[in-house]
Amino acid sequence: MTISQIRSRVNAHKRRFARELAIVKALHVALDITDHWQRSQPPDNHYVFKCFADAGIRSDAWLNLAEYLDKNRRREEIPYPDDMVRVLLRYAWDHRYDDLLDYENLPRKPHGCSNLPAWV
Repeated sequence: MTISQIRSRVNAHKRRFARELAIVKALHVALDITDHWQRSQPPDNHYVFKCFADAGIRSDAWLNLAEYLDKNRRREEIPYPDDMVRVLLRYAWDHRYDDLLDYENLPRKPHGCSNLPAWV
C-alpha cells in the first residue's frame, strides 16, 4: 500500500466520523467552559463562541447557543455541557450520539503533564 493510498483511507475515515469527532471536540470545549463558569460573572457569548471556533467547530446555530447561554445567565445557572453541544450541533440530538455526550465517562485531556508524549 502506497502512502497516497493510506492518506486517502485516513481522509475517508475522517469524513466518515466527522460528526462524532466534532461532538467530542465540542464536548471538551463545553466542559472547559462550564468548569470555569462563575454564576456571579459568567463569560460573555463572544468568549464562548471564540472557544468553540478556536477548536474548529463549525455550526450554523450560534444564535441558538447565545439564547441558551442567556437563559442560563438570567436563571443564574451553570449550563450543561451536553446541552451546549446539542444546541450548537443540531445533529447531536440523534440518540445514536448519546454515548458520546456522556460527559461523566469522557476521558479528560491531561493538563500540565510535561512528560507525556506529544501524540497523547
